[in-house]
Amino acid sequence: MKCHSCGSSEIRRSRRRGVREQVLFRILSRAPFRCTRCNARFTGYSRGSRTKLLGAVRQAFSRPPTRQSGGLPMSLIILSLTAVLAYLAAMLISLVESRD
Repeated sequence: MKCHSCGSSEIRRSRRRGVREQVLFRILSRAPFRCTRCNARFTGYSRGSRTKLLGAVRQAFSRPPTRQSGGLPMSLIILSLTAVLAYLAAMLISLVESRD
């Protein structure tokens, strides 16, 4: 990961501040980082979050589908809704951060 301001790879984890970062970032597997060169603060994916998401996707699709009253498999519906919510929350965070 590199700093978005100066491009340095010398970054460290920063503390989560406020309710938004405590709750929303945990749901989205995001974490705050700080550049040690220019002191810029930005967010990125925390370690292992992509691996966990990929594992959940593989697990959801590895099971034989169980149909509920002729519709889509319940695991697919839940996974799709979770992905949509995570995407919308990430877009909301990027909009809020761009205004700061």
